[in-house]
Amino acid sequence: MRFAVIGLFSSGSTGIARMLDCLGVDMGRPFHLKDIPGDKANFYEPKDLSEKLRVWWNEPQMETTTPRQVMVSELHSWIQVRENHAERRGVRDVGAKHPILSMCAPELVQAWGADTKFIWSWREFDKSVASLRRRTANGGFGNFKGHEEATQRKLWDALNRFADSNPEIVRMNWVEVLTNPESFARQLAGLCSEMPSENKITAATKCIDVNHGS
Repeated sequence: MRFAVIGLFSSGSTGIARMLDCLGVDMGRPFHLKDIPGDKANFYEPKDLSEKLRVWWNEPQMETTTPRQVMVSELHSWIQVRENHAERRGVRDVGAKHPILSMCAPELVQAWGADTKFIWSWREFDKSVASLRRRTANGGFGNFKGHEEATQRKLWDALNRFADSNPEIVRMNWVEVLTNPESFARQLAGLCSEMPSENKITAATKCIDVNHGS
């Protein structure tokens, strides 16, 4: 199974990616920034893919001059490399998380196939904007300061367009995930190629309990 975790900035996608990682899905290590399990500076974003996305799209404006077919080709190459790496370790499921993937979800379908499982970490738009503003006010996401609503709006619009034509997208309400993480850990586990062990499901549950603010 191929997983793509999408969503706005500061809307819980890190938590969803962390759960998948705990369940045994290859989420693209090494990660961007701190590659330390449980560290709040670890966004669970593959370093190599994150670097590509930041070339393709201009943060925080979310505009690109990169041809879509180039994205498709490079996304296809990336997933093949990850799957080869995972197969050598006996891992069947691979995935990636990054908010900017929300801008090129149709290209992901072309690159990774129609069976790709899209997980949208959904949070109300206004709350996502407010959360990002709190982060920029505290010194994080420096280049987003003053662009919080415009950036989130572009992601929101792109996600809704994609969801309208892809009814099988899995929406996980982040507030509900925080309320009942075990239920969502089991839902994610059920999407894997093989059911993860109870120990892994417990780890996926506890990673949200411990890091509920992510």
